Amino acid sequence: LIVVSKGSPLSKLKKSLPGVNVVSIESLSIMDLVPGTKPVRLTIYTKNAIDSMNKINTVWSKVQSIVTA
Repeated sequence: LIVVSKGSPLSKLKKSLPGVNVVSIESLSIMDLVPGTKPVRLTIYTKNAIDSMNKINTVWSKVQSIVTA
């Protein structure tokens, strides 16, 4: 599993590498991480995907602090 940011050129790998899934961080789900309830799956995150995840987490933290205040 390769996790990329939205619009990444690596998303074109979906069709060219059998057995490799490419998913954007925005659409990543638990089923992508644990397909068929197998507990281990190699997952590679691109730097841009991690940066996007941090932005999503920052926004969520702000919303959560407003709601709980």
